[in-house]
Amino acid sequence: MAAHDNEALRLFGEGLSYEQIRERLGLTTTKQVNHAINRARKARAVEYEDKREYTEEDVDDFIASMIDLQEKKEKLNTRQTKASIRLNGDKPVGVAFWGDWHIGAAGVDYKLFEQDLAKIRDTEGLYFIGAGDYKDNYVTGIAPGAQYEQIIQPGMQDIAVKHYLEQVAGKCLALVRGCFLSGTPITMSDGTTVPIEDVSPGQMVVSGTGQARKVVKKHNNWYSGEVVEFGTVGNIGTVNATADHKVLAIKRSEAMCYHRDRVCKPLSPTYERCRAMRCSGKAYEAKWRELGELGVGDMLLMPKSPLNDSSLTPGKAYLFGLFLADGCYVNTKKQGITITLSAKERGLAEIAKMLFMSEYGMEPSIRERKDRNTVSVSVHRTKIANIFYKKCGNLAHSKVMEESMVTDRHSIYVLAGMLDGDGHQRKDQGRCMTITTISKNLAYQLRRILLNNGIANTLRVQHRENRDYDDYQINIRAAYAGKIPSLNDKANIYEYRKASSWQFEVGGYIATPIRSLTKYQYTGPTYDLEIDQDHSYLANGIIAHNCHEDWAKKLTDVDFMEFLCHETGSINLWHGGELTIKVGDRSYLWRCRHKYKYQSSLNLEN
Repeated sequence: MAAHDNEALRLFGEGLSYEQIRERLGLTTTKQVNHAINRARKARAVEYEDKREYTEEDVDDFIASMIDLQEKKEKLNTRQTKASIRLNGDKPVGVAFWGDWHIGAAGVDYKLFEQDLAKIRDTEGLYFIGAGDYKDNYVTGIAPGAQYEQIIQPGMQDIAVKHYLEQVAGKCLALVRGCFLSGTPITMSDGTTVPIEDVSPGQMVVSGTGQARKVVKKHNNWYSGEVVEFGTVGNIGTVNATADHKVLAIKRSEAMCYHRDRVCKPLSPTYERCRAMRCSGKAYEAKWRELGELGVGDMLLMPKSPLNDSSLTPGKAYLFGLFLADGCYVNTKKQGITITLSAKERGLAEIAKMLFMSEYGMEPSIRERKDRNTVSVSVHRTKIANIFYKKCGNLAHSKVMEESMVTDRHSIYVLAGMLDGDGHQRKDQGRCMTITTISKNLAYQLRRILLNNGIANTLRVQHRENRDYDDYQINIRAAYAGKIPSLNDKANIYEYRKASSWQFEVGGYIATPIRSLTKYQYTGPTYDLEIDQDHSYLANGIIAHNCHEDWAKKLTDVDFMEFLCHETGSINLWHGGELTIKVGDRSYLWRCRHKYKYQSSLNLEN
């Protein structure tokens, strides 16, 4: 390059033009000639006496240092999942699993705890493996009744835990801290779904409260044990998750109603009526439960997201719904949109015309095509066309709503437009209202709108041969017709007011029953997400708790477990592992793994 630079400068000094120099030196553009001349001028005019430069050897040394640093850092990481321990002596020994202390919580029996501590401390040959959750610095969850009062705050809890462990440090062998399979669809903040393995930290998902929350961390674990495959009414397919993963659920057996010496059917409209009469039935109680303890008929929960204000009016929302159902974006000489309806829907075309005039101040053209049996409403204005393109996308299989539309307080009018434009009644499905789309993302967004407005619904997929895209059908019981403000009265063809017995609204959730559940053994990768603030996310629409992470590490950036292991001189088994304990000539295999938050049946604080 330096030879080119000097030659370019020499030729320029001889009076050659940039184009002639380019041809002479075989360069691509005259811009390269200009750069070469400038570099040559600077090289002659400026001389650096101590400019810092590096060689290939310097790069090799840097990479070697990086590898060396990585190896040294690994030596400082005390986490391990397998270890061997020899207990010397000729007397019997015992090993206790001792965990879920939750020091700092108001519900802990501290006198009883200190008695247990004294037994371990004073009994010769008795050792323990710490099983996690030594303090109670919880982060607020979402389940009613899931949080309990603390009597001291996390900083004081650290001191108390350290005090207790110092008394039994010589008896501690190891300490333990206290997921879903690939393909599980996770609901993102815009209502669409992404497989859990493709979700990344920093992305926004819908939490168990219905709020948009950030993914703080993604966990990719190797799991060996029992897995539950379950499907719920109204959701496509099944989900596979470890048996100890937590979901927000209502046990069917715990929702019985006793009225006039008979048992009402649990979780049914009859039970709802009995509750209204103030009989002796229990109220529905949603709790965090392990998937492994649930069965067919138990109810899982889907959240309603809070609705927000925006510039979306009922009229605009309705037009967006019509466009999502039957519209297309035209980008020819002049940009525009066209909504194509059946010839029988001339009245709906007039409604659309009226709304365009009132909302956008322009009169669209209406054209009838008798040869195609259609009537179309067309708007040829670039600004309006771009709004519809931005809000709704284009092409039937790829239409998707802008995120703000899904949680807008007028979003139900989008459903009204979809229903009037592309919905129909189905007698074979108990007189359901059905909306059909070939856009998977749009189908999931429409479901979120329905759930946000307290409307139970189901989603099914219909595979069609010789077609590139599947049909996604959203079914709504006609009993909910009154909640959808149809301007074309398509939702009110039948008078059918029977309440839904398979899905119902409870608090801020929609409950839906488990329709299938099987268990099997699995060895392989699993995935879990840690969600900011709410610590929950939606797996195939169902509220699931994120894994039990070391909260102190997240909140204070201090690894409390590392500190405790150092203080007790014990092995850091991280989230669980295997200990081979050798006594004399015999070896005993111990496995310990702390379960997730709210799983202890012994400690009310957990």
